[in-house]
Amino acid sequence: MEMNAHQQAKLWLLAGATAALLLLAACSGNGDGTEGKGKMGVETDPPKPKTVDMPQTLTLLNDDGAGDELMVELVNKKYPNTKLQVIKVKDSNPEELVASGSFPDLMFASATWFQRRFMPLEVQYDLSESIKRHQIDLSKYESYMINDIRKMGKGSMIALPYYADFSGVTYYNKDIFDYLAVPYPKDGMYWEDYYSLSRQLTRKADGVQYVGVDASSFRWGGNGLLPVDPKTDKASLTSNGWLDLFKLMRQFYDIPGAERPSSWSTQNWLDAFFKERSLAVLSYRNQLSNIVAAEKAGNPINWDMVTYPYFKGSEGFGMKKKAFVLGISSTSKQKEAAFEVLSFLVSEEAQTYISKNAYVPAMTSAAARGVFGESVPALKGKNTKAITTVKPFPDEEVSVYDDLGQTQLAKVYSGVLEGSKDINTVLRENNELLDETIRREKNK
Repeated sequence: MEMNAHQQAKLWLLAGATAALLLLAACSGNGDGTEGKGKMGVETDPPKPKTVDMPQTLTLLNDDGAGDELMVELVNKKYPNTKLQVIKVKDSNPEELVASGSFPDLMFASATWFQRRFMPLEVQYDLSESIKRHQIDLSKYESYMINDIRKMGKGSMIALPYYADFSGVTYYNKDIFDYLAVPYPKDGMYWEDYYSLSRQLTRKADGVQYVGVDASSFRWGGNGLLPVDPKTDKASLTSNGWLDLFKLMRQFYDIPGAERPSSWSTQNWLDAFFKERSLAVLSYRNQLSNIVAAEKAGNPINWDMVTYPYFKGSEGFGMKKKAFVLGISSTSKQKEAAFEVLSFLVSEEAQTYISKNAYVPAMTSAAARGVFGESVPALKGKNTKAITTVKPFPDEEVSVYDDLGQTQLAKVYSGVLEGSKDINTVLRENNELLDETIRREKNK
């Protein structure tokens, strides 16, 4: 039956009203559990929480990592309502913090000490789901850092990388080179080249005994040698590699006039380079604090730097890796806020900022790496590529007792320099002592 115009108009009005009511019901929720659902009732992502906007204090436990003042500065600027309070491990007792229920929200340490100090307390927290939710692209960071974290967490991401210590740098005193008329060192030199250089520089002039090169950082160098076998946790100081290394190192101190200390001490060489100005070449990690201190004291050093000395077959690699990481504790009651802060600290914005302040960022982007040291006046005009182009030696795995091995290596160094025993004997005796130290540590 055909409808007249009036009947058609009424039908269209009724259909329009019905559609409007249905749309209103869909939008209002009506308490039927459909809130936050899109078409066909499919769940949509809730808005990202902004818990850092609320007034609060987050605590961070720092196990001897430098630069926590930059973290505080960054967080205060980004999140004015969130206070980041730093607690130093040296000023606290992590075990007591766990027992009292007051363990901090965040943890900051080198990867080695994160594993040795925090993981035995079982306070690590798997960040994998938070990383996915915040869409953090792990491919933007140094792969060795990500791999180390996964190894620590047995596949889980229990931390995120923050920065790396220098992979070794060769600092040199230009005044000594100029005074003794010796050409400056260049990037890409080998330890054998520095031995030849040290023979030219080690001499007495105008009553001052100059020493060419300090070779004490041999034991941290890119040689692939580990004091403790990571597979067995046994000492490995008796391998031929260690014997060859210490033979080469001893040659530096057999040069007439070279100082042969009775015991190993990093401070001895730092003083010789920065205070006494009698050491021409120092190969070590980050020494910017000493350089800045000399400037502030009104006694600036005329210096520059080149790449860390290479071992044959290990070109492009410097000292063994030392990466610093950030994690969240499983005991934290503010995990979401803690992760928002953590994710910001590893963002390109924050990574670029710490790079400008001469910390090698974990992020590998040109934006972050390309501004290294720009905010540090002491680095103006210096060869900063010597820092950022050398890679840490890629240990596949490091024993949790590696730090004990490093301590024992200092004793090997002293024994080799003392010279009353042959190098083989020194290595064998210290190998036995290291095994005993590891056994005692395991039995604690």
